[in-house]
Amino acid sequence: MQFAEWTYPLRKFDDIYYAIERIVYGKGELKGFTTEDIYNNLRDKRFFQDAQDLNRYLLDSGAKYKIRKIDGAWERYY
Repeated sequence: MQFAEWTYPLRKFDDIYYAIERIVYGKGELKGFTTEDIYNNLRDKRFFQDAQDLNRYLLDSGAKYKIRKIDGAWERYY
């Protein structure tokens, strides 16, 4: 049980990061995806209650994932 608690932040980061990667590479564009798209592509939805909770988290820590919100949609930057 301790091992799962220790890896929680890493699993959360990986899940969000790779959900964004799947969307970006699936669409072939770096912009135009929504918080709902990211939430629906998460493997483990236990990290967030709903898409609005994920949206609040991404607004606070979007720089970690190299995304920014423009006109209501997210954009990936490098």
